[in-house]
Amino acid sequence: MGGHRTFRPTELVAALPDLALRSIGAAGTFVAGTARPESKVRASIRATLPFDASVTVVPGAAVARLLERPPSLVDPHDPTERRFATVSDKPLPGTPRVPIIAPSGDAWQVRIQAVHGPFAVGVSRRFGPRVLYPSEVVEKAFGVPATTRWWETMEAIGRCLKDVEGPSEPGSPAVLTARRSSQRTRVAAALRPGAGRAAGRRSGR
Repeated sequence: MGGHRTFRPTELVAALPDLALRSIGAAGTFVAGTARPESKVRASIRATLPFDASVTVVPGAAVARLLERPPSLVDPHDPTERRFATVSDKPLPGTPRVPIIAPSGDAWQVRIQAVHGPFAVGVSRRFGPRVLYPSEVVEKAFGVPATTRWWETMEAIGRCLKDVEGPSEPGSPAVLTARRSSQRTRVAAALRPGAGRAAGRRSGR
């Protein structure tokens, strides 16, 4: 998981049966099959991991809305181009304006096309010897920590969310919203390992 070979995603799934986690192909990407407040999901995951990590939790409904607005490839014939979604813990600031292109000019590697709530979406491509990752561009442009998943991973999350949808549960609290949902709210938790003390030594937020 994120370079930590001593801890596998399957171990996190087994350690947190109450969250009914499902691991998505990308390391450190999960869908929770039970409704839980965002803060409790984050705290449970961080307390279980044997290393410190930044855990981003977003409601499944936000993922579903995002998938309805996929970014457009700049050159459909360029095999190095890949769509991405970079997500932060909170809605991204209204500035700077998009598109954001880095580096500027024909040698661009990251093109942020739109911002939807906590998501910045766009296209990445390989150009030149140094690889520029979307997270680097988003963190520098918006001044917030962020983690990136390729669009095919987001689509896999969307399929998993549909798969775990169950019968309505009146009164079940909605995650990251101010209202209650008639159905269980699903959350996708994306982990980005960091440096520091083990998560179990301090509570998550």
